[in-house]
Amino acid sequence: MLQHVAGCAICSPTAPCGARNRLGVILGPIVVGAIIGSGGSLAMVFTRLGCVAVAGAVVAWFAVETKGRTLEELNS
Repeated sequence: MLQHVAGCAICSPTAPCGARNRLGVILGPIVVGAIIGSGGSLAMVFTRLGCVAVAGAVVAWFAVETKGRTLEELNS
């Protein structure tokens, strides 16, 4: 179990979210360039990115709210 250390980013509960954000920032331009480079249009880029956004919204809609709950409550 990770202990909370003041100022330690790896121990922060928001660190995984920040890592996913950075991954998106890195991969976004690569994906856009790959789609356009392979003969795709800008409409195709927006369609694919929209599909990713819809998939994320579906996951968020059905996810279990964990705010203010202990691990024991979540596992039961």
